[in-house]
Amino acid sequence: MGLARKLAESLRRYMLLLTIVTALVAVMIGSSAPTVTKIPPGTFKGTVMVLAAATIFPSMILLRGERLGPALKQFKYILIVVLYAYALSPLLAYLLSALISSPDIKMGFLVANTVPASSASIGYVMLAEGNLELATACVFTLTALGIALIPTYLYAYASMMALSVPVAEFLKPVLAVLAAPLFVGQLVRRYLIRRRGSSFIDRELKPYLSAATILMMLTLIFVLISRKAVLIVRRPYTTLEIMGTYSVIVLATVLIGLIVSRSLKITYREHQAIMFLTITKNQSVAAAVAACGFSPAAALAPALIPTIQPVLAIAYLHTEKIIKSLLAPRNTLQKIA
Repeated sequence: MGLARKLAESLRRYMLLLTIVTALVAVMIGSSAPTVTKIPPGTFKGTVMVLAAATIFPSMILLRGERLGPALKQFKYILIVVLYAYALSPLLAYLLSALISSPDIKMGFLVANTVPASSASIGYVMLAEGNLELATACVFTLTALGIALIPTYLYAYASMMALSVPVAEFLKPVLAVLAAPLFVGQLVRRYLIRRRGSSFIDRELKPYLSAATILMMLTLIFVLISRKAVLIVRRPYTTLEIMGTYSVIVLATVLIGLIVSRSLKITYREHQAIMFLTITKNQSVAAAVAACGFSPAAALAPALIPTIQPVLAIAYLHTEKIIKSLLAPRNTLQKIA
């Protein structure tokens, strides 16, 4: 048990470094010995779907569904998160996707900014001392709505780009990678709680599940990037397009969120839960949807974004004092002055 906890802590501590190293190794191997590129498209899509589901499944066991009821009563905040995730993020992505030249990569970028946050995003909320119960309710809500909204958005994107893709191609990865892990994961959680108690999951099982999530995510990133390594080497500016555009979206979201939170007098704890669930996306779901619903090139953005997403999230985390001062009640600010 001690070894599993140490492994999980080490993987989490060095997750950013491991992600960057994995991406670099994938580029080197994929460009010099392109084995992954020779995998038939059907087999590749199936592999991506399995890896994505395996990445998400452990976090769905950790998701505290038993706390959902009371947290869902915070309707105002949940509505704001839904609007940010399924209105603001897609709108910003669509407007800024004009900076990306390739239509296939642009589609993958839109997918990457339409998927909901994962339960792993709650980790950032915890580090920021945000409202964890609200974050849990929001993840459940975003995931449930995503089952219906993501295929709808993707169909609209494909129509605007004159791409002919059957609706079933959108539904299959969403159901396989989002709905199935959520349903089965919560069933497993309920079973384990009845047999061993919730403390068994949170104390004993969590290190194994956390380590499995990170390792599967790194494997998925390796497969996706090595598939398009030749493109990355030949067109390095494509990588800069994706990362730069995504960074602009995160910065714009944070600024808009601060303005709205100050206007509505949203407190720091609730604001941080809202923000981290908006600026961090479940790129495993995005990768599966993009690769299975569109061309393999569409999966490039969901593969590259995890290398920059933790950097932006951690950078925002370090602005804690500034955020607290901006969201402090006016009478508190007057006392400080």
